[in-house]
Amino acid sequence: MTTPYFNEQLAQAHRQVLLQEAQQEQLLVQLPPSRHISIQYITAGLTSFSLAIGARWKQLIPRRERVPSD
Repeated sequence: MTTPYFNEQLAQAHRQVLLQEAQQEQLLVQLPPSRHISIQYITAGLTSFSLAIGARWKQLIPRRERVPSD
């Protein structure tokens, strides 16, 4: 059971995270377009790389050790 104090602290921390995200978005919008595109390109590349590593990792795990997803 949570206390009202805990709930208030949790709400305050969540608001802080939302404010930080909004500030980051504002800073990103202020970047020159060429830099903004570069950041998107790098992020997309890292995401693709991470997905490829995950897919390869699944192939390397022996089937008997896998946990069923459903």
